Amino acid sequence: MGQREEYASWRQENNDRIELVADRDEYKPGDTAELLVASPYQDPVKALVTVERNHILSDEVIVLKGNSQVLRIPIVPDHAPNIYVSVVLVKGMDETSPSPRSRWGSSN
Repeated sequence: MGQREEYASWRQENNDRIELVADRDEYKPGDTAELLVASPYQDPVKALVTVERNHILSDEVIVLKGNSQVLRIPIVPDHAPNIYVSVVLVKGMDETSPSPRSRWGSSN
């Protein structure tokens, strides 16, 4: 999985969800899916990224360095007929947050 980072101002809701936005509706083996992670956190946060079907196919812990990063997920034949990507963000305590926080999202 690869990633690209940029900053964007996202509308914030009062819940624990984040939005994952795919660059296309469908992919085939050999394609690379690009998923924008609309994070509420500007500071670096750890993210658990899983690729799932009826079970977890792969998992990776990465650091998102901004609030607008694109994850690149290579599509392989084992992903047929469909997969889901889930992202759980974990932000520890710091001067702006007196307690740890987390947010999660899943592709459709």
